Amino acid sequence: MLRAESEEWGLYIEFLEFLKSLKDGSKEE
Repeated sequence: MLRAESEEWGLYIEFLEFLKSLKDGSKEE
């Protein structure tokens, strides 16, 4: 179960980083 949770957290973190990259990109433009 811990592995499954860690995988979900990994996807969640990647999603947050993706949103941050979009915000940073919009600021640069």
